[in-house]
Amino acid sequence: MQPSSALQSRLSGYGAMLALAALGVMGLAATILAQLTFVSGVRTGLLRQALLSQLAAPAVIVVVGALAGAAVADHTGFHSIVHEWGRSGAFEVPDGRAWVLGGGAGLVVGFVVLAENLASGVPLGTGARSPLAYALAAIGRLVYLGVGQELVLRWGLVSLVASFGFGWFDVANSDSSGRTVAIGSIAVVAIGAALLMAPAPGAVGAATAARVFVVNAVPGLVFGWLFWAYALEVAMVGHVMAHLPIVLASLLR
Repeated sequence: MQPSSALQSRLSGYGAMLALAALGVMGLAATILAQLTFVSGVRTGLLRQALLSQLAAPAVIVVVGALAGAAVADHTGFHSIVHEWGRSGAFEVPDGRAWVLGGGAGLVVGFVVLAENLASGVPLGTGARSPLAYALAAIGRLVYLGVGQELVLRWGLVSLVASFGFGWFDVANSDSSGRTVAIGSIAVVAIGAALLMAPAPGAVGAATAARVFVVNAVPGLVFGWLFWAYALEVAMVGHVMAHLPIVLASLLR
């Protein structure tokens, strides 16, 4: 491949992932807009300013995750259908069993998390007071969490950690040592994200803090495995399906 063609291919891959990032940001924007319009009673003149102020930081993080993963994709060997389509127009789609497994694993995770939330008294509602607001918030939540968070946590962070590990240990992603690095990267990101989201034991008690940590760490491990074993998009499906029971349950609350 000529240098100019290789550069064009890489830029096309970045563009495809930016489009996917835009979808995730749109989901977050829909959620914020539903809350601002139907819950907070923000005046029309201030709506745009409030939306942009709440959207700016997470939008930048999603975009950075999309670009970071694309930058190291050749090194890590992680698979994204959208990225490969952007780069070459040719892509490999996992077979039907992968999608069924991803969706099924996500549903299991979702029902377990829902049960834990109900047992802990965690509020499930979206805060929306009208059907339109609820639909906007629910769809936005599923899109942002399924697409946006996977771009940041798996495509971005797991890829960067794995790329560093491959270089540090001088191993290839296809051999046994490389697989160990990839799995370790999944665990590092899942555990690290869970630790950031867990409350301080002194504030809520050790048992509650541990429970919150596990509820956040286990899904990260599951989605990370789907990402590594199949594709980023399979992990996205799993993440969406994991939140579906919670979103539906909030309708009944």
